[in-house]
Amino acid sequence: MHFYSIFSIFFIQPDTMRLFVKMNGIYDILCAMFLLYKSPLYKFSMFHCIQYPHLTMLREPHKIDPMAMRMFAYWIFTYGIIRIFDMPGSISIRATYGIEAICIANETLNKKTMDITNGILVIFTCIGLMLA
Repeated sequence: MHFYSIFSIFFIQPDTMRLFVKMNGIYDILCAMFLLYKSPLYKFSMFHCIQYPHLTMLREPHKIDPMAMRMFAYWIFTYGIIRIFDMPGSISIRATYGIEAICIANETLNKKTMDITNGILVIFTCIGLMLA
């Protein structure tokens, strides 16, 4: 067994990372569509789960202005499209994770509008994906 093969288990393989980013983009687009259209399918638990992680990050999602919620959905949709259609490892995909980390950090740590545990998790995940 080579040292490289032992060492490589600590890193995500490029194909796995590419698949994760694409799947994350698909999830983002689905979530954005459900946030935008408030589909009647939202009442079914499977579809509720699609947007649930984004909404649970907010401390009081029921108090969000409808326009602000739509803007949140447009933002999620935009970086979902970039993550699906751009080249793996591109600067724009990395930038989406960097921008997301900065925005979530501001809302979590400065504005206090997001749950601290979820916010910190997203911040570190985004930083990791940005640097991967």
